[in-house]
Amino acid sequence: MSKSNSNKPNRITNNKLSKNIIYKLMQPTINVYNHNVVTEIPNVTKIELNLLLYMSRIQDVFGNVSGLYYKDACAYLNCCKQSFYNALYGLEEKGYIQINFCYKEQSYWNILILDNMFLNEADDKKGYLNTNKKFLCSEYFKNLKLN
Repeated sequence: MSKSNSNKPNRITNNKLSKNIIYKLMQPTINVYNHNVVTEIPNVTKIELNLLLYMSRIQDVFGNVSGLYYKDACAYLNCCKQSFYNALYGLEEKGYIQINFCYKEQSYWNILILDNMFLNEADDKKGYLNTNKKFLCSEYFKNLKLN
């Protein structure tokens, strides 16, 4: 008797960043398009990178981060509220995330990590970075100088 794929458990989380995102992160600068004008700006800051890694650990298989609470993110990042907002909007401006919705006086956020869907093994074969690693959560890593 053969086993069918329907008996496999459905994925509920996604502790990954796609190969495309990793390649984009490795660039020193990034082009931002605004009102038909292309501007070259520095790539992510240290807080933006750590926020992206944090969100990658709580996203679903579609790349959705539901109900991101700013105080939880600030505590994890060891940053103030304004630094969190700067990082959040910086990631959106640079094309890493899309902010879909915020509620309860901008305390909770629904966010989509762009180009980061992992529904099945075929998606896994495209390449990714496993962000569920202890060293990526360490204070030492979070405080490393970027670039």
